[in-house]
Amino acid sequence: MYLREECTEGCIFAHSTETEGLALYGIDRLLKDKTQPAHDVKIVRDATPSDLDSELLADLLSRQKKLHPRLFAHFSDEDIAIALRILAHDDEGTIRPTLAGLLALGTYPQKFFPGLP
Repeated sequence: MYLREECTEGCIFAHSTETEGLALYGIDRLLKDKTQPAHDVKIVRDATPSDLDSELLADLLSRQKKLHPRLFAHFSDEDIAIALRILAHDDEGTIRPTLAGLLALGTYPQKFFPGLP
């Protein structure tokens, strides 16, 4: 796929022939897929760190400290969880779980996302 510079509206073609262009949806997908998705690091607003399974979190942090002793030598557990994107600061500076943190380590993520199995 390529972009023809001489097209005034950013024509993108799916094949080597210039007769078959992509629909606007295809163009949107190509442009959106240029970056790493970040929906998993979004903060879950009503969740708190106590909504994470403390044993699972402790095991994960312990393993990361063993795997990367120089990197995490001077980090607190909270700082490691933030570095791993399990936790993040919201707009008020409160530490909350991310979507990924809650789904991977949450005790009951369905509390926040009732549609989960």
